[in-house]
Amino acid sequence: MKKKTHTITFNSAIYMIKTIFTMLFPLITIPYVTRIIGVDGYGKVNFISSIMGYFVLLASLGISTYGIREGVRVKNDKKKFDSLVSELFTINIISTIVSYSFFVLFIFISDKMQGYLMIAFVLSIKILLQPLSLEWIYNVFEDYIFITVRTIIVQIVSLIVLFVIVRNRQDICQYAIYLVVSSAGINVFNYIYSKKYCTIKIKCNKNMIYHVMPIFILFFASIASQIYVNADTTMLGFMKNDRAVGLYTAATNIYNMLRTILGALITVFSARLAYMFVDDRKKFNLLFGQLIQILIMLSVPISIGCIFLANDMILILNGGEYLKATTALKILSIALNFSVVGSFYASSVLIPSKQEKIILIATSIGAILNIGLNTIAIKYLGIYGAAITTCISEIVVMIIQIYYSNKFVKNVIGLKSLLKLLPAFLGVYLVCFLANIFWSGWLKIIISFLGSLIIYFLVLVLTKNPLIYDLKKYMCIKENY
Repeated sequence: MKKKTHTITFNSAIYMIKTIFTMLFPLITIPYVTRIIGVDGYGKVNFISSIMGYFVLLASLGISTYGIREGVRVKNDKKKFDSLVSELFTINIISTIVSYSFFVLFIFISDKMQGYLMIAFVLSIKILLQPLSLEWIYNVFEDYIFITVRTIIVQIVSLIVLFVIVRNRQDICQYAIYLVVSSAGINVFNYIYSKKYCTIKIKCNKNMIYHVMPIFILFFASIASQIYVNADTTMLGFMKNDRAVGLYTAATNIYNMLRTILGALITVFSARLAYMFVDDRKKFNLLFGQLIQILIMLSVPISIGCIFLANDMILILNGGEYLKATTALKILSIALNFSVVGSFYASSVLIPSKQEKIILIATSIGAILNIGLNTIAIKYLGIYGAAITTCISEIVVMIIQIYYSNKFVKNVIGLKSLLKLLPAFLGVYLVCFLANIFWSGWLKIIISFLGSLIIYFLVLVLTKNPLIYDLKKYMCIKENY
């Protein structure tokens, strides 16, 4: 089943369009929702969403990550690929039934949940629709055109639904319905379009046993990751109140948008790097080294900009009611760098090398650390404590993942290379510092962004940074596999 493979440049461009729309979407929805339903209502829905995330994760297991890894190995054999998809689909149905059963049990035995029943059951539709996700199929075949078009269509429809049903502070359940529509639409599209690449059947055979162990390892790693990413929101809901969750969510929304930008690169390159890891280790090492430095080259300026613009972004996106979230956002901006680097090592080195156990160990330590520190930090520092804990957890997880990845890739982040980027980083800092003194609001954001962009790349060119001059060569890599 040979499919046309585009260059990395093409894939990146297409996926970046999708990413831009994904970013623009919350820039419209967040200012609207946060102002309409208020801090408490916003916090209420996001508190339940954080809990629901664990059940959705249980339903999904580690199938998506595992599917990409195994799918690239058999993508050219339709019979084998059909069998793989069907087996994973069947496992996903079973895991969904189990997950929803646990969800119902949890809802009725938890006293805290009794005041959130309607919202919880609305959001639980996400659990039931999990088997239809199948996103990994399109990553295997690098069909970023479909992913992009589908995302744009669903977002436009969801936006219309939001404006129609969410009109006042009492429309909290309606907001939950909108969240379901935005994710359900994607899953339905994924299932319908999957016929282009495979035939899906419910299939039980002995091969499913072969899949179970690595899937469960990836699942436990995902659970651990979800805990150290989501535990702060969940614990804020239990230890503080809906208002605290609403404020913290205002900060994490912006943090997640920035991660989405950088995560787009990771997503685009994951399948390609997984193939190279098996087929051509030398080419893999060259491309990986280049890309990890590019990630750092992008993440640090974004982090600097976010620190200086945190107050303005919170005010514009959420309103004055959410300004107490500014400091939390500044802390999370620091965590951004460690998060994207750690994620890239995990998806591009540890998973292709079948080192899922290392990811499990790293994320488990991160989860334990997150819960332990949050117990103290949230009690005394509230949302600021939650942000600090997230930052510490991201650092620890990243260090562990890099340490064990060095067995397969060595010396890809050289101190010399990072020092060459330092003048450009200082240029961004200076632009943002001056903009922070002389301007405010949208003007400050625009000047900071454009000024930083111009100064940053001007410095890189003037210092003859090799990342600029070698990037084109790597971005044109095309594999016919």
